[in-house]
Amino acid sequence: MRGLNWDKPDPSWAELYPSGRRPKPTTCYTLLLKGALRSGDSEIFLKVLSVHHPFVRTVLLWSPGGSVVEAMKIGRMVRKNMLKTWAPTELDANGLGHLYDPTSDPLSRNTRDLCDGEGCNCASACFLIWASGIERYGSALGLHRPTTNSTDFTDLPPDRGSSAYREILSGVEQFLLEMEVPQRFIDKMTGTASNNVSWLIWEDQESLQEVSSISELLLASCGSLSRDERDFSYQVNDRQRAKMALSERQQSLRDRVRQHQDAINKCREIKIEAFRCESAPKWDPFSSPGKHLISERKLDRGGVRIGADRDPAGGGLSRLDQRLMLKSAGVPLRC
Repeated sequence: MRGLNWDKPDPSWAELYPSGRRPKPTTCYTLLLKGALRSGDSEIFLKVLSVHHPFVRTVLLWSPGGSVVEAMKIGRMVRKNMLKTWAPTELDANGLGHLYDPTSDPLSRNTRDLCDGEGCNCASACFLIWASGIERYGSALGLHRPTTNSTDFTDLPPDRGSSAYREILSGVEQFLLEMEVPQRFIDKMTGTASNNVSWLIWEDQESLQEVSSISELLLASCGSLSRDERDFSYQVNDRQRAKMALSERQQSLRDRVRQHQDAINKCREIKIEAFRCESAPKWDPFSSPGKHLISERKLDRGGVRIGADRDPAGGGLSRLDQRLMLKSAGVPLRC
């Protein structure tokens, strides 16, 4: 990761941030959400996002789940602000994962792990936030039906309890459809009991990495490598892995393809930053934080408190303002 000279601004800033806003040495570009989601966490997330907007680009997720309603509120902020989501990488099929600190250099010996092994995953309501990213990375992802610990729910007559729970499921399903999650994953979630977890496999994550509408929008705006260029890139990679030298012509073609890819990447970045700047979160520190949250479809019915997934780690976790770690390496990436 390269550092920036704050006395000599990066010329790309003018293209990325035409408003003139510039990052500070304390600006964060990556947020880590750690621990169970609880009531009020979306307001805290909005405050943090407002302070560092528009430079936040990625949300790291390490959570067993929690409040479904809070997860959907955070998820809609993630999508509105065009943020990427990153869950731990799966180590086996039972939710063991690994998540490294992206502010450290993965090629050096100074790489720092954020979590590793048991409990290092994004499960239950956390999946709703992960699904909201405009690009989704990581594969230690667990799905199951929402659960509620409310005694009001268990005391309802069967018909009312069944109706209330169907409304919960309907709200979650509509949210996932809004986030363009394929129906088969929604069926996998609704088909898994709340006291069990269905862990996705690597191929599942690959199929979910891109959001179709956003991908097509960026493709129409910035184009892509031609099929010949992609095939040539694969050939170059194969030769390099085999430690085979490239001819002068091949080197020249490789450089041209790389320049084309760099131009595409820059176009995509500028386009995403433009969308992000247009969606500046509105938060007035002198008013109620919840006032500016995106309205959430009401999921309360018959006195039932909705959206409290079980926390596999048990109680004793502090609130999100203590668990939400702001990842900053002194400078924001490419800002």
